[in-house]
Parts: sequence; structure tokens; C-alpha cells
Amino acid sequence: MTAKRLIAASDEALKTSDQRKRAQIPVRTSAELRQRLAGRAAAKDRSLTQEIEQRLEWSLDYEDRLGGAAAFDLFLGAVARIAKAEEATGKHWLDDYVTWRAAKHIIERAVIDHAPPPPNSSAILAALKASNAARERELTLWREHLDRFPTFLPPGTWNALMPTYEFHPDGTKKSPEEIADWHESMRRVMDARQKLANRDADLKTAEQEEAEADHAGLSVAQEIISAMDRRRSVG
Repeated sequence: MTAKRLIAASDEALKTSDQRKRAQIPVRTSAELRQRLAGRAAAKDRSLTQEIEQRLEWSLDYEDRLGGAAAFDLFLGAVARIAKAEEATGKHWLDDYVTWRAAKHIIERAVIDHAPPPPNSSAILAALKASNAARERELTLWREHLDRFPTFLPPGTWNALMPTYEFHPDGTKKSPEEIADWHESMRRVMDARQKLANRDADLKTAEQEEAEADHAGLSVAQEIISAMDRRRSVG
């Protein structure tokens, strides 16, 4: 048997096998939809069954290319909202700036509403909570310090930078114990401020990781857009 005959026999076997594998799907539909499908099938010179099968395959393939059912619903919903915007303005979104702006906001909102959490969202949340707790602690200690050791300028003092914690409001000098108490209170405040600075640094580091992820996504988009622009310029 020649090579051509072998190929033809193989193709015929595949067709027969494919036909045996085909299964019927009982589907009931409205007369209007059947008429529309029949019209499209006739326009393309194929049977109604072929038209239905190709459209089902197209819908599944298109859904897969968009990233699955969730992504398909996202874009389909955006398209429906853009159509409502066109109804409101009476113009196509590609022909009218106002309608185009509406379409832009609709698409952006649809994408934002389905945004996954950043890769380090748990780290950011933990760092934010720690930063807020440290800030509250520092503020509490500072308020307590000010309540116990009110700032004042001793009578007759000309230097506003003089360490006023060494004097009582009446101008008398405090005892060594009182001064030591002031220093201990201030040490706790400064320790709290240092912890706050550390927690803020942790938060900044976590946010930097998110910024790097944003930059990576932007770089991918720019590469794709640049490639599309190059193809258009060549064409």
C-alpha cells in the first residue's frame, strides 16, 4: 500500500472513530433561538447541528482563553454595562469621548472588584496592626509623661532650652529621686518611640514588596502593549 493510501486510510479511520465517539445532547430551545441558529447555519452553508456544535466549542474555548468562567463573567458583565452607557449617551463608546470615559471606568471597576490579594497581604496586615499598636503605646506613654511632668519655664529663666524637668512650677529644684523618676518615664517614652520606628520600618518593607509586585505587573503590560504597537506599525 502506498504512502498516500496509508494516510487516506488513517484519516478515514480517524473520522469513523470520531463519529462513533460523538454523543447526542438532548436540548430544547425556543423557536426564536432555533430560527436564529438556522439562519446563521444557512449563511455559512452548514447544518444546524454543525452550527450549534461550533458555537458551543467557541464559547468554551473563548471562556478558557479569558481565564475561566469567572473571568468570562467579568468581561461579559463589563460589556453589558458598557452597552447601558451607550444607551444613556446614544453613542458608541469608540466614537464618543464621554461614552469612552464611562466604558473606561466600567472596565477599571470590574477589574478592581476582582483583584486578588497582593502576595504579601498577610504580612502587610500584620505590620500595619503592629505599627498601630506601637503608635498607640507611644502616645499613651507620652500623655502619661506630660501629665506627671508638665512642661513649664522656671521663673526668671531666660533660656527656653533650659531643662525644665529639674524644677518645680514654683521654681524650686527637684530632688535627685524626682529627677530620676523623670528620666525613667522619658526612657519608657523613647523606647516606645524606637519600637514604633521599627514597626513603621517593617510596614514600609512589606509595602515595598507590594510595590515591586505592582511594578512587575506594569512591566508585563508595557511589554505586551509595546509588542502590539510594533505589530501595528509594521502592518
